[in-house]
Amino acid sequence: MTTIKLSVLEVLKGKEAQDKLLEFEDSNQADIDRLDSKYEYHLIKVKLVYEKGDEDYPLDTIEMFPRVFDLKGKEIKQEVFPSIPKERMFLEYSLFPGTEHEGYIAIMVPKDSDYTISFNLSDPVFFSTTKE
Repeated sequence: MTTIKLSVLEVLKGKEAQDKLLEFEDSNQADIDRLDSKYEYHLIKVKLVYEKGDEDYPLDTIEMFPRVFDLKGKEIKQEVFPSIPKERMFLEYSLFPGTEHEGYIAIMVPKDSDYTISFNLSDPVFFSTTKE
């Protein structure tokens, strides 16, 4: 049996997300400039704790690339992927039981709207980024 804990630690939106993307990589300015005016980037900091699982095969975080949905359930396709330094990104890591990892994911979403994100573990896990 596999046991994984996945948490959303932080959500940076709009200008705050853009500033962080530019702090990560100056070349992200081109992605920001190309963005349709109806959209903005959000940076989501995620933590994964891999408690139990198969000791012989790693869990690859790239396979958990999130899908983003509006509140009506329609998927928001991600067309551009801003650069995040390897040591700060969530994806592209292989983990074994007993380890944990946290990092950022950049997503494109409509301005001033709520959404959910889904991570594909063995069953999808959904998070809302709305503060309650």
